[in-house]
Amino acid sequence: MKNDDVQLERVVEKPLTIFGKPVRVKKLILIAFTGIFLGVLGYMEIKAIGWAIFAVLNIALLIFAVMLIQKTILYFGEHSIEASPSGDMYLTKFHGHCTKCDGHLKLVRKRKGLNEYISYIQCDKNEKHVWNAHANFKEQEKKS
Repeated sequence: MKNDDVQLERVVEKPLTIFGKPVRVKKLILIAFTGIFLGVLGYMEIKAIGWAIFAVLNIALLIFAVMLIQKTILYFGEHSIEASPSGDMYLTKFHGHCTKCDGHLKLVRKRKGLNEYISYIQCDKNEKHVWNAHANFKEQEKKS
Protein backbone atom coordinates (compact mmCIF):
# COMPACT_ATOMS: atom_id res chain seq x y z
CA MET A 1 0.00 0.00 0.00
CA LYS A 2 1.38 3.36 -1.02
CA ASN A 3 1.67 6.18 1.50
CA ASP A 4 -0.98 8.15 -0.40
CA ASP A 5 -3.59 5.33 -0.53
CA VAL A 6 -6.51 5.51 1.88
CA GLN A 7 -9.11 3.01 3.02
CA LEU A 8 -12.65 4.12 3.80
CA GLU A 9 -14.91 1.35 5.05
CA ARG A 10 -18.51 1.20 6.23
CA VAL A 11 -18.28 -0.18 9.75
CA VAL A 12 -22.00 0.05 10.61
CA GLU A 13 -24.91 -0.12 8.19
CA LYS A 14 -28.40 -0.42 9.66
CA PRO A 15 -31.56 0.19 7.65
CA LEU A 16 -33.91 2.75 9.21
CA THR A 17 -37.32 1.20 9.72
CA ILE A 18 -40.65 2.14 11.27
CA PHE A 19 -42.75 -0.81 12.39
CA GLY A 20 -40.51 -3.12 10.37
CA LYS A 21 -40.97 -1.22 7.09
CA PRO A 22 -38.06 0.65 5.50
CA VAL A 23 -38.11 4.44 5.69
CA ARG A 24 -37.83 6.03 2.27
CA VAL A 25 -36.99 9.64 1.54
CA LYS A 26 -40.09 10.17 -0.62
CA LYS A 27 -42.32 8.90 2.19
CA LEU A 28 -40.55 11.26 4.58
CA ILE A 29 -41.30 14.18 2.26
CA LEU A 30 -44.95 13.13 2.01
CA ILE A 31 -45.20 12.89 5.81
CA ALA A 32 -43.58 16.34 6.17
CA PHE A 33 -45.98 17.97 3.68
CA THR A 34 -48.96 16.37 5.44
CA GLY A 35 -47.67 17.57 8.82
CA ILE A 36 -47.16 21.11 7.53
CA PHE A 37 -50.67 21.13 6.06
CA LEU A 38 -52.23 19.86 9.30
CA GLY A 39 -50.17 22.24 11.43
CA VAL A 40 -51.17 25.29 9.40
CA LEU A 41 -54.84 24.24 9.32
CA GLY A 42 -54.83 23.53 13.06
CA TYR A 43 -53.25 26.88 13.84
CA MET A 44 -55.66 28.77 11.59
CA GLU A 45 -58.63 27.01 13.18
CA ILE A 46 -57.92 27.33 16.91
CA LYS A 47 -54.85 29.63 17.10
CA ALA A 48 -53.01 27.25 19.45
CA ILE A 49 -49.21 27.63 19.48
CA GLY A 50 -48.84 23.83 19.56
CA TRP A 51 -50.07 23.59 15.97
CA ALA A 52 -47.55 26.21 14.86
CA ILE A 53 -44.73 24.30 16.56
CA PHE A 54 -45.94 21.10 14.87
CA ALA A 55 -45.82 22.83 11.47
CA VAL A 56 -42.30 24.19 12.11
CA LEU A 57 -41.03 20.73 13.11
CA ASN A 58 -42.42 19.31 9.88
CA ILE A 59 -40.75 22.11 7.89
CA ALA A 60 -37.45 21.05 9.51
CA LEU A 61 -38.20 17.44 8.54
CA LEU A 62 -38.86 18.53 4.96
CA ILE A 63 -35.57 20.47 4.81
CA PHE A 64 -33.72 17.42 6.17
CA ALA A 65 -35.30 15.14 3.54
CA VAL A 66 -34.51 17.51 0.66
CA MET A 67 -30.89 17.84 1.83
CA LEU A 68 -30.64 14.05 2.03
CA ILE A 69 -31.89 13.71 -1.55
CA GLN A 70 -29.34 16.25 -2.78
CA LYS A 71 -26.29 15.01 -0.88
CA THR A 72 -27.28 11.32 -0.30
CA ILE A 73 -25.27 11.39 2.94
CA LEU A 74 -25.57 13.64 6.00
CA TYR A 75 -23.08 13.45 8.87
CA PHE A 76 -23.94 13.67 12.57
CA GLY A 77 -20.64 13.31 14.40
CA GLU A 78 -19.23 9.83 13.75
CA HIS A 79 -22.48 8.52 12.29
CA SER A 80 -24.30 9.46 9.12
CA ILE A 81 -27.67 8.98 7.50
CA GLU A 82 -27.34 7.76 3.95
CA ALA A 83 -29.94 7.36 1.19
CA SER A 84 -29.60 4.66 -1.45
CA PRO A 85 -30.54 5.38 -5.08
CA SER A 86 -33.91 3.68 -4.44
CA GLY A 87 -34.57 6.07 -1.54
CA ASP A 88 -34.07 3.65 1.38
CA MET A 89 -32.40 5.28 4.38
CA TYR A 90 -29.55 3.76 6.39
CA LEU A 91 -27.69 4.68 9.55
CA THR A 92 -24.01 4.24 8.66
CA LYS A 93 -20.61 4.80 10.17
CA PHE A 94 -17.50 5.18 8.05
CA HIS A 95 -14.02 4.32 9.31
CA GLY A 96 -10.79 5.55 7.79
CA HIS A 97 -7.69 7.51 8.74
CA CYS A 98 -5.90 10.15 6.71
CA THR A 99 -2.41 8.99 5.77
CA LYS A 100 -1.14 12.58 5.75
CA CYS A 101 -2.30 13.93 9.13
CA ASP A 102 -4.04 11.01 10.93
CA GLY A 103 -7.44 12.71 10.76
CA HIS A 104 -10.71 10.87 10.14
CA LEU A 105 -12.02 10.42 6.61
CA LYS A 106 -15.52 11.11 5.33
CA LEU A 107 -17.33 10.76 2.03
CA VAL A 108 -18.36 14.07 0.44
CA ARG A 109 -20.76 14.57 -2.45
CA LYS A 110 -20.99 17.98 -4.11
CA ARG A 111 -23.09 19.28 -6.97
CA LYS A 112 -21.11 19.66 -10.20
CA GLY A 113 -23.97 20.64 -12.51
CA LEU A 114 -27.74 20.53 -12.60
CA ASN A 115 -28.01 16.75 -12.23
CA GLU A 116 -24.33 15.92 -11.87
CA TYR A 117 -22.53 15.19 -8.62
CA ILE A 118 -18.96 14.39 -7.74
CA SER A 119 -17.98 12.19 -4.79
CA TYR A 120 -14.65 12.23 -3.04
CA ILE A 121 -13.02 11.24 0.22
CA GLN A 122 -11.94 14.13 2.44
CA CYS A 123 -10.11 14.47 5.75
CA ASP A 124 -12.04 16.18 8.56
CA LYS A 125 -8.93 17.94 9.94
CA ASN A 126 -7.60 19.35 6.67
CA GLU A 127 -9.99 19.92 3.76
CA LYS A 128 -7.08 19.94 1.30
CA HIS A 129 -6.49 16.21 1.90
CA VAL A 130 -8.76 14.77 -0.82
CA TRP A 131 -8.88 11.43 -2.68
CA ASN A 132 -10.97 10.18 -5.57
CA ALA A 133 -13.81 8.10 -4.10
CA HIS A 134 -14.71 6.31 -7.33
CA ALA A 135 -11.19 4.92 -7.83
CA ASN A 136 -10.94 3.97 -4.14
CA PHE A 137 -14.20 1.97 -4.18
CA LYS A 138 -13.25 0.20 -7.46
CA GLU A 139 -9.97 -0.90 -5.86
CA GLN A 140 -11.82 -2.30 -2.82
CA GLU A 141 -14.24 -4.20 -5.11
CA LYS A 142 -11.32 -5.80 -6.96
CA LYS A 143 -9.81 -6.98 -3.66
CA SER A 144 -13.13 -8.55 -2.57
